[in-house]
Amino acid sequence: MPENEIIKDIAKTLEILPGVYAWRNNTGAVKRGPGRYVRFGKKGSGDFLGLIKGGRFLAIEAKQPGENQSPDQVEFQEEVEALGGLYLLAESGPEIVPIITQAIEEEMRKNENTR
Repeated sequence: MPENEIIKDIAKTLEILPGVYAWRNNTGAVKRGPGRYVRFGKKGSGDFLGLIKGGRFLAIEAKQPGENQSPDQVEFQEEVEALGGLYLLAESGPEIVPIITQAIEEEMRKNENTR
């Protein structure tokens, strides 16, 4: 499946997944005249960013099977995970459901234990 189809599949899944607020995160550059480029987004950040119930940060990077992350993507993943965020590499929408569901359940248990 081409990466743009994987992105559409993940977007559809995120729309119906309870306890998730996430959005498409575009990054890149646009040519604005001769030799002038405007960059947007954080280089290496996930294709989707958001929050899961309980407040944990979520980043999802869509990848085709066998495709590797860029060094910037690896660095972004390391930063997110070092600060307690949830970072996923995904080849389809359905594969993220059990991981995110489990993370939400863990967040809810953690929040109940701190009351």
